Amino acid sequence: MKITEEVRAAILKKCQEELKQLIRDLCAIPAPSHHEEKRAVFLKRYWQLMPVSKIAEQLHCSEARIHSMLHRLRQSLHEFLMKEGFFQ
Repeated sequence: MKITEEVRAAILKKCQEELKQLIRDLCAIPAPSHHEEKRAVFLKRYWQLMPVSKIAEQLHCSEARIHSMLHRLRQSLHEFLMKEGFFQ
């Protein structure tokens, strides 16, 4: 049995949609610990460039909490980099 290009493209599209949904579902699972939650927030905001509103929605918390967490994370990163000699 020969699969046509249209069928192949339809199967590929369906698989891609299911994979994207799986990744969205996995990203939406709240982090189990405080440190993992911080890491997740940092990566979602600065690596995935996710809006604060979306992060707050996924973690079931307020946008103010996310802004506060990001502020503290940036401060901690700055202090670490200063301690390591990256800034004077």
